[in-house]
Amino acid sequence: AELKSWEPALPLPNSGFLLQAMVSIRESLTNARERLENQQGENTYAQAKNIADQLIQVRKDLTRIYRTKEELQKLNADLVKQTNGIETAINEHNEELLSKLEHDVDSLYKKIQGVPQDEPSLVRLQLAEGNAANQQQVSLVVDYSENRKSVAPSGYLSDSQIHTVALSLRLAAIRKFNSGAPIIVLDDVVTSYDADHRKTIASTLAEEFQGFQIVLVTHDEQFFNLLQDHLPAATWLFRRITHIDSSFGPVFSDHRTPDEVIQRKLDGGDLVGEEMRKSQEEWLLTICRDFGVEVAIRPIDKPYQYDRSELATALARFLKSHSLVAPIVPGMSNQFLSSLQRGVVENFASHFSNNPYRSVSSGDELARWKEYRFFRDLFVCLDCGRNRFKRPREISKPVCAKCEKPFEFKVANSTK
Repeated sequence: AELKSWEPALPLPNSGFLLQAMVSIRESLTNARERLENQQGENTYAQAKNIADQLIQVRKDLTRIYRTKEELQKLNADLVKQTNGIETAINEHNEELLSKLEHDVDSLYKKIQGVPQDEPSLVRLQLAEGNAANQQQVSLVVDYSENRKSVAPSGYLSDSQIHTVALSLRLAAIRKFNSGAPIIVLDDVVTSYDADHRKTIASTLAEEFQGFQIVLVTHDEQFFNLLQDHLPAATWLFRRITHIDSSFGPVFSDHRTPDEVIQRKLDGGDLVGEEMRKSQEEWLLTICRDFGVEVAIRPIDKPYQYDRSELATALARFLKSHSLVAPIVPGMSNQFLSSLQRGVVENFASHFSNNPYRSVSSGDELARWKEYRFFRDLFVCLDCGRNRFKRPREISKPVCAKCEKPFEFKVANSTK
């Protein structure tokens, strides 16, 4: 009643009895709560509600887990079905592919070995059983006889037959799988074959793989010549490696030292004696071969005689015997062959010399280079301009390798 009638302008009422009442109520409530907690122990309402909330959440989680499990089981069944379908398709594709490859291998084997094509198949390719699609293994076996089927080749075939199986498999696989890059590289594949089988291999490559770029390397001189006889020169390029230069690589029998290399060194003031010697020997060997010159290699009885002098002597003898006289240009072409024959022009700085008064001059090399090139360029067909010639046995003078016009120098003067 006092609180309700109190106005802000009046003095504050006495609140001591109210504070005492509130403290008493608080103590009463605290005692009542402690009594209830002692009676309930751990089973309080808050704890019970918390446990109930947790159980409800667990039930929700279990429901979601069961639903997810059912979806995963359905998904797994679909994946297993798809996997089985893919594996079946892969196996069918592999079997079809191996069947075609097997036929090709067997056909090539029979062709190389000289076995009639209508004979029963010998080579078979089979998949290993029980493997996953991504772990397929292929076995190559042979049906040697009625009571020897699916046996390993090594136990029944000879070395050459086993090599034929391996070669046939390699060729068949390349033809089947390398259509995007039709290249075949074979290295010494005839080491265990006789002459007849080597001919068969050459003809098989020419007939069966016309659309392929084939690189065939061999150390066998007989097989190399055999290939030249059986493979058309219009579609096959034959190169003979004479030796391996550590600073250059393989050197072919028709190797030519480029003029540009020599000229570039001369322009730079470098000595080119070695390069010039090689160039001269290469050209002399080529022109002597084209002209059918007979070269008599005489014993080396002087320290400064090299192959160039023998070739130059043979060429000079041939030209003279056929009345082929090079045009004389004072100070240039008239001394080239004679100087080589006498051996007075050596390799400059490329060989040891015991002459202490001998010196090297880049001017000497430049003059020699101009003289050599001038003389070399005289050997050209007057009609078509080609510089390659041939001399069949039935004719005495060489003719142009292209137009077959008899060789003549452009200007022919009598020597003095």
